[in-house]
Amino acid sequence: MRLGLSAIALLVAVGASLSACGSNPFTAGDAVILSDTVKLAAPTADSANVGSALDVIFENAVRFPERVGDAGNWDVALRVEGGALVLRPITTQAGFVGSSVLTDARTYESIKSAPGSGAFADSINATQGNHTLALQQGKTYLVRSRQYLETGVGVCVRYAKISAVEVNAAAATARLAVTSNGVCNDRRLNP
Repeated sequence: MRLGLSAIALLVAVGASLSACGSNPFTAGDAVILSDTVKLAAPTADSANVGSALDVIFENAVRFPERVGDAGNWDVALRVEGGALVLRPITTQAGFVGSSVLTDARTYESIKSAPGSGAFADSINATQGNHTLALQQGKTYLVRSRQYLETGVGVCVRYAKISAVEVNAAAATARLAVTSNGVCNDRRLNP
């Protein structure tokens, strides 16, 4: 049987769509693990050159939520509340559930996957009230991204683990180790 050019183009498009959402049968559902170290600075007059938020959906990008181009395109922001640095998840936007952040007693290295949606449920509900978590050096945090639409899949979230490598409250900065999974709804976080 010979396939026409339109049939071949359709197969290539379907394969690309499947690989984008992580359910490509040709890769056996491999996780796409991204590991980075990022520096964030809470918004101050001196922090114009360092972003204040982390975007798990877009490959652990550092964002400037105060700028029009980055507004709403982030998952966890570094803020100062009561003189302490905190992580603040983004709230619900345009009918989509916002992000969620949890502390985890395990070491960063020992976390192999994020917990199921139920573990994030209380934090998601609290997020509607601007729920924040104190950022402490050496602590580990789990992030469930804001919801987004992915072509051919529907509503997705991504997961990440964060370790506060360096926290400087006086300078309102933090250096974070981040490992995230670039596949829709995949909770695995081991590289």
